[in-house]
Amino acid sequence: MEAMASGLPCVVSLIRGNVDLIDDPQCLVKPNDSDGFADAIRKAMNDVAWRTSVGLRNRQEIKGFSLDHVRKEMQKIYRDTLG
Repeated sequence: MEAMASGLPCVVSLIRGNVDLIDDPQCLVKPNDSDGFADAIRKAMNDVAWRTSVGLRNRQEIKGFSLDHVRKEMQKIYRDTLG
């Protein structure tokens, strides 16, 4: 989350938690796929346009997990549930 908020591209394992935050298939790699990780990291290092695009998208996507946003969502849930 911190890397996303910093506008960095993220290469992550295709596991619960990560898939809730990252939706770019080029950034998600099966946990035991060392070649896949190497390829994704190489892409992040060498493709400036892709790296910039993913970084900007990460910055936008992570805003949905900000404290203010989560607080508002929780208030709505409780308001709707408790009437």
